[in-house]
Amino acid sequence: MITSSERIGDGMAKLTVELSVPELQKEYGRAARRISSRTRIPGFRPGKAPVNIVENMFGRSAIISEAVEKMVPASYSNALKAEDLFAIDQPDINFADDEELTFETPVVFTATVPLRPTVELGDFSSVVLTEDPVELDDEDVENTLRQLRESRAESKPVEGRGLQEDDLAAAVIKMLVDDVNQMGDAEITVVIGGNGFPEGFDEAVTEMKPGDVREFELTFEDAHPDESMRGKSAQFRVELNGINQRDVPELDDEFAALVSEFETAEELKADVHRRLLEEREAAARRELERSALDLVVDRSTFEVPEVVVHRQAHAVMEEQSQRLTAQGMALDTYLGSIGSSQDRFHDEAMEEAERQVRNTLLLEAFAEQREITIGEEDVDAELDRLMERFPGQDRQAMREHYLANDGRERMESSLRERRAIDALMEELLTSAEEADVESEGTESEPEIEKEDG
Repeated sequence: MITSSERIGDGMAKLTVELSVPELQKEYGRAARRISSRTRIPGFRPGKAPVNIVENMFGRSAIISEAVEKMVPASYSNALKAEDLFAIDQPDINFADDEELTFETPVVFTATVPLRPTVELGDFSSVVLTEDPVELDDEDVENTLRQLRESRAESKPVEGRGLQEDDLAAAVIKMLVDDVNQMGDAEITVVIGGNGFPEGFDEAVTEMKPGDVREFELTFEDAHPDESMRGKSAQFRVELNGINQRDVPELDDEFAALVSEFETAEELKADVHRRLLEEREAAARRELERSALDLVVDRSTFEVPEVVVHRQAHAVMEEQSQRLTAQGMALDTYLGSIGSSQDRFHDEAMEEAERQVRNTLLLEAFAEQREITIGEEDVDAELDRLMERFPGQDRQAMREHYLANDGRERMESSLRERRAIDALMEELLTSAEEADVESEGTESEPEIEKEDG
């Protein structure tokens, strides 16, 4: 086998492989035996029929196809090693010409392959990240507790009075925007004081009684969460069919015992405070890590093959589509609800995919430079941690599921990336602490490039 390669730009390489006639003839005989072993040939045991008999039954082209199918992947893999190339995606393989392969002359094929970029880590010693303390006030805790209480609220019909704030209104609501009814004709239930309709809706329906019909016009505010509705006029027709009053339970010891493992309301409140604080700290940490990666990526140099970004963008779009399907919503419906389009969806996926690919490549380079490794015991410990969430009788099956299809390699890569992020954050945050210490011992602060996360 003779190999050669050349870089053709955009992170791609063209690999040329020539297979010699002796190699081809040897594999031709093996291919004939493989075919005969899969098919019953009268007078011969499986795999023992002579080559000429197999040729007469199946033709030379079938044997050559069998041989090529076996030779090309292995030859390609060996050629990558011979040329010291590291591919990060599947190659585009083409034969040198369109003539029929005969195996009487050398066979030449080319493989156009995206290469793992050589990442040059930039100098980020001047980057100083600050980790601001997470704030959590009593109102945040009270809001969460109120939502918990409202989730356990019971409703009962109301008679003898009109619609008021916090009531549940059973009504047929028509909302014409751009001459299109956005709500349909079915009865729905909305909360007065928290329904997502434009400002003024709740006031317009207050004191309505079952059987009443009101028509009015409102304008969606510029800051409305639904971008497609901002600033638009809406014609409403509300036909009220019924009123229900929500009976929200009090926050007492009885309620705490009902919704949690705690016996007192104070214990429940303390637990909500702890959970909220942990969630906000985790979210702040993720945002800080994202900022750190963006800063280091901007200071590093590497070329990302476009084909890899396209592949990752497809994965991003597929994941989003599957998530929407699980929620019972079609992609086009979702895009329309947020005022987006298929083209914009694709462009945003491409941006996110490029960010993900760059971050992954950078962390690989950082881990290699810092000699960060993951051993088998690390993977086994992570598997044990994951298995704790499953019942004992299911753990072996789930372990096999996690390890299927190169699962161990994927888990090792994920753990290495996680450890690389932690090491990077430790360096950047440590540099911030050292900068503070140095500034305390001098009359004037040193010039430090400070970029807050």
